[in-house]
Amino acid sequence: MKTTVISLFMLLLAVSLAAVTQSVDFNNTSDLSTYFNVSNTDLANSTSGGIGSTGAVQFPFIVMGQTRTLTYKTGFELSQLDSPVTVSAYIYSFRNGGYAGMGLSSLPTNTSSAVCQVLNTPALGMEFYSSGAHLYSNTSQHLFSYFPDIALSWYKVVLTITPRAGNIYDLNYKLYLADFDGSSLTLTKEGSWSFYNTTIGNVDGKVYPYLTIDGARVTYMDNFSVSYPGAAIGVVIEPAFYSTPILAAVIGDLDAISTGMIQAAYLCTYSGTTDLEVPLLVGEHGYAHYSGAWHEGDYALNPGFVTWLDVPFGAKGSIPVVIIQPAETLPVTMSSFTATATSQTLVRLQWTTESESNILGFNVYRSDDADIANAVKLNAGFIEGTNSSIQHTYNYSDSEFEPGATYYYWVESAEMNNSNNFYGPVSVFTGNEGEVVPSTVEYETGIVNVYPNPFRPSTEIAYKLRDTANVTIGIYNQKGQLIRSLLHSSKESGIYQIGWDGKDSNGKHCASGIYFARMQAGSVNSFYKMTLVK
Repeated sequence: MKTTVISLFMLLLAVSLAAVTQSVDFNNTSDLSTYFNVSNTDLANSTSGGIGSTGAVQFPFIVMGQTRTLTYKTGFELSQLDSPVTVSAYIYSFRNGGYAGMGLSSLPTNTSSAVCQVLNTPALGMEFYSSGAHLYSNTSQHLFSYFPDIALSWYKVVLTITPRAGNIYDLNYKLYLADFDGSSLTLTKEGSWSFYNTTIGNVDGKVYPYLTIDGARVTYMDNFSVSYPGAAIGVVIEPAFYSTPILAAVIGDLDAISTGMIQAAYLCTYSGTTDLEVPLLVGEHGYAHYSGAWHEGDYALNPGFVTWLDVPFGAKGSIPVVIIQPAETLPVTMSSFTATATSQTLVRLQWTTESESNILGFNVYRSDDADIANAVKLNAGFIEGTNSSIQHTYNYSDSEFEPGATYYYWVESAEMNNSNNFYGPVSVFTGNEGEVVPSTVEYETGIVNVYPNPFRPSTEIAYKLRDTANVTIGIYNQKGQLIRSLLHSSKESGIYQIGWDGKDSNGKHCASGIYFARMQAGSVNSFYKMTLVK
């Protein structure tokens, strides 16, 4: 496998944030319509009747079996395990005969059934009446009976819902007896129950608080409030090793889209669909595996981070993310370029590359002077490259020129990243049959590339010599100790490469880590950093 894992030491990125609290006091007559969707038009935002004779939602007089529901328009994700969500409101229980309730539903618009259960969409909630209360999850419910009946009065009703692992939700309700201005609260009734629910929030990934009544028990509701974990808590991102089952199952698939050294690996946990953002360094690439495939992130949205938008985690799902330092690509290394007038009507061009990669192909240009700005392209389509580290020779024939003249030729390498490089010019006089014009390619002495890098188990070291020289090449560890001598020989001007199999001078495999190839040629010392991985 080409993708290799090294030390993974990134810190836990999850951060706990303060809860978000949103409240509506209904003191503006537009509050009801601004913040809530209502099931009927006969609900009113009254200017009085609430706590301290302030504004409140006023309900009509209805008989048992008739219901009214108002649903908060702003939803949020119920995804942070062990982080409670609280819905509360002041409810005026004015007469016996009926129910009042609240909870979280999966839709921003709802209707409720008898006993204030939302049945048109998955929901978690509660309802109470004079002699009892229910906690419920969808159609499942648990009854809490009490005796004697509770008094007719204002109550602050508080429902707390806490997501747990395994699709378990802990529900708790509290009824606080309140005075008319809300300054005195006495806990009167309380109950807790746990439910298994796999469908809550399954419509758009969010839940919506609601308040509801059945019958004529309640005349006013006031001071609605909801508190939930800040949305910015987002995804929990934890470091992982490639042997982690969820990562190991898909890590091999990375070879299809990216090769290189993995700098970090993470497991990202969330429930529902959200954006995902992970920090990375310049030159690194990020890939997340979801929906059955690897997806490369966006690097432009937030510099210093890689971002994926609208990642479908599923219900409390985990996805793997890897950060890769891509393998270095081979440069186009041209070792010769010649032009030969084989007759007065034909010029043969020949060039040789020692290595190339990310090449779309080559183009040939000609001019009657040495200025490339005056050159014209001769070939109609790309001369296809090989994109390999193996030496390859290309040929091109030109016959559309005037005999007895001097022409200049260039070869252009066109790369996949829209960049290009020109080699030449070489010149030829078309009146001298058989004349060979040598390459103008010049060499600079030194190591030009190591490929692959990082590598396992072996790599090739490419180097150039401008002049004939005695060449020594050795492998050194980070302490500067020579561990293997590869070459000590006289070489002529040119381009060469030599392999290292990752072993020391005793034939033992070297440990993973950083090594240096050192080349000495005359007065020149050249070093190249390499990474051996296992």
